[in-house]
This record gives sequence, structure tokens and C-alpha cells, in this order.
Amino acid sequence: MEIDNDNLDSGGWLSGSAEAPSERSEKQRESAKKAQSQLQKTQKDEKKAKSDNDDLFLILSKFIQNPLYEGLIPSIVLLLEKWVPSRFILVITALVYPDSVLYILTKIWKHADIKHMIHVHKYDSMVLFHEKDLHISIRDWISFWMVFWRDFLLQESGSVILDMKLIDILSTKDRQFIRQAFSVFFQFFFHEKNVEIPYNKADTYAEFIVWEFEKEVLKKLETSDAELKTSQSVDPNMLF
Repeated sequence: MEIDNDNLDSGGWLSGSAEAPSERSEKQRESAKKAQSQLQKTQKDEKKAKSDNDDLFLILSKFIQNPLYEGLIPSIVLLLEKWVPSRFILVITALVYPDSVLYILTKIWKHADIKHMIHVHKYDSMVLFHEKDLHISIRDWISFWMVFWRDFLLQESGSVILDMKLIDILSTKDRQFIRQAFSVFFQFFFHEKNVEIPYNKADTYAEFIVWEFEKEVLKKLETSDAELKTSQSVDPNMLF
């Protein structure tokens, strides 16, 4: 049998078979490039999460040793057991704990504003909670707290993966436990100012704040990296 050399030289079946591996190699290179990019983004996000977790550990280590906050420890334990992300826990503790406030304000370049917490009024004796009668400094502090926790949670330095984790938690029955922990912190804050607030009122405020958290984080996720939001390579629970 004779082989047609003209057919070989003119780009017949031999040249066609040579092109297929080349096309596959190009696709493989593109896939590898995309995978490498995704890996780098995920690793960067993991580092953000780890940094927040390390900072939370240092702050909580001092928090739980302070006898003033002994009654709040069960709420902190509950949040940790539910795998609530670090930034959320830091924001909750910042309602009452100066170290958390200073940490967050430093992160958002507003550390000089710690004065808002220092000058919050404390009544001479216990009074009943009436929102419209609250001392202006108490109202101002809560308003300021709501402003700086938004800035902190919406920072680009925050982990997208853990933001998604928070939204997942808030979509389950664990939402009620988070609200419960928040209610306890609200009651503690007012009690320290000699204001007696009923639990059901504190719970109402807690639900509003949790709803605000959810709304702001969802807004942030709308503009976050799509690849990170769909990443299945990281278990947020393993970051703690």
C-alpha cells in the first residue's frame, strides 16, 4: 500500500491530529489559570478571616477575665458555639467593652472617637427605660455605635466567605439565639447606666439591629467577588 505524501504534506489527517492536543493544551492552560486565580482569592480571604479570628481571641481573652462581664460570658459562648463570625461578635461586645470599641475604631481610622464612649451618662439611681427621656449622651452613643459597626462590617478587609456564613446563620433557627445574645448585651449596657429596660424591649431592639446587620452585609455581598461567593473549597467552620 502506497502512502500519499501529498496528502500528508497538505494538512490531511496527520496535521488534524496534531491540532487537537494543541487545543486541549490551550483549554487546560486557561482552566489552570482560572483555578490559580480562584485559589489566590480564596487564600487571601482565608487570611482575612484568620486575622479577625486571632484578634477576637486576644480581645475575648481579656474580656472573660474581667469580673464585670461575667454575666455576658454565656452569651459569648453561645455565639462561638453557633460559629458566628468574629467581626459580628466584636461589634456586639463593642456596645459595652472599651477594648472592642478601640479595636474597631482603630481599624476604621476613627480611634480618636473613643471619647463618645467615655462620656456616656450614668444616672445616680436606677430609672425605668423611656426612650424619649433617655439622656442625650446615651442616645448619641448608640447612634454612633450603629455608624461605626457599619463601617467595620463593610470594610473590604472583611472576609466575604464569613459574610456569607453570617447570612447563612441568620437564615436558620440560630437567628433567635443571636438575637437573644444581643438582648442580653442591651440589658447589660442599660443596667450599667442605671436604666432598667424590660427584656422584651431589649429583644425588640436586638431584632432590629440583627435585621440591620443582615441588610448591610447582603448589600456588601452584592458587590463582592462572584467567584468567592460561589467557592465551595472553604468550610467557614474550619477557620475558627
